[in-house]
Amino acid sequence: MPKRGGNKRKAKQNQHSEPSPSIRSANLGKSPVTIVSNLQEEPSLNLRVIQSHNPHTESIIGIAPLVVVYTWSFETETWVQANIEGTLFVTELLPSTLNPSQPCYSLVVLNQRNLENFTYSLEKAEHVELVDEDFISLAEMHGQGRSDAIENIWGLWLFSDPAADGETKMAEIMRKVMVECAQKVEMGASRAGDYEDESSEEERGRTRVRQPTRGTKTMDPASTAAKPRQCYRPL
Repeated sequence: MPKRGGNKRKAKQNQHSEPSPSIRSANLGKSPVTIVSNLQEEPSLNLRVIQSHNPHTESIIGIAPLVVVYTWSFETETWVQANIEGTLFVTELLPSTLNPSQPCYSLVVLNQRNLENFTYSLEKAEHVELVDEDFISLAEMHGQGRSDAIENIWGLWLFSDPAADGETKMAEIMRKVMVECAQKVEMGASRAGDYEDESSEEERGRTRVRQPTRGTKTMDPASTAAKPRQCYRPL
């Protein structure tokens, strides 16, 4: 995963640029825990706001008040600011009606710069990485089943109060929340895969033992096996 800084940090416009002064100065003097607590005092209001963007949102797991989104340029090997900054929400989505036991989680940054919000589906814990104390990278894969096909790498700079010495940085707090959510998704997908394999094997055994009689149709094991199921994706 690319690192933020070092010899890859180039002085180009909009590359590795720090957040705007309004973002940097907001909420100064408050610790990350205090900021999160204040934002969560009205959870129903926050939830309604998120649901207005994605009605499949069920609950809010975590909040980081000030986040700036970056994207990794494979061509120049630098982080480029994506013109997205605002409050980050870790959300739980409603599961698919076909698989209500499969948990689904998503990141949402409500953009203060324009109408383009940032969304990211938490699917694998290994795709969430703490690059430095204030920066998280998120790998986005090209397609399912292709773990080595990275399509995009996103970066999240998270504000932490510089005066809050000794307290855990916001990026570390949120990374732990994201990883825990992604691990739940992986566990749910693994259980669904095991159930599918068991169902398919059971149906194949039944088909071998039960011979069709005249006037009946042979059961297709694939028609009764559990299918891979997806949860609702961020809009």
